[in-house]
Amino acid sequence: PWSKERVSQALARGAHKSCLAHTEFLQEEFGDMIAKSQWVILPASAVEDLPGLRISLPGVVPQRERRPRWICDYSFSGVNSETLPLAALDSMQFGHALDRILREILLADPAMGPVQMLKIDSAMASTG
Repeated sequence: PWSKERVSQALARGAHKSCLAHTEFLQEEFGDMIAKSQWVILPASAVEDLPGLRISLPGVVPQRERRPRWICDYSFSGVNSETLPLAALDSMQFGHALDRILREILLADPAMGPVQMLKIDSAMASTG
């Protein structure tokens, strides 16, 4: 578990500087999550003493021809290295996506016709 001092240091460090360039986007994004009852925003003083609390650095990644994407950096803060790998290995399959897609195309049954693909960005689907 993190010490009170480490939690305080993480809170004092704050968000990545990329957030400063996208405050309007973040206000809209967070407001939307709150309106959908997906999030509750609490002051740090209300949670800083919770057992097992870890703080991750938020940031914003600009996207070409799309709205920005906010992220939390679990590696920088050390949260990744302290997280127990309890989920099944197949549950998160983001790595090697191209390899998996090409394999499925290669192994597709030609009797079913040409392979057709559809990419949907579910984050964009909820914007309207």
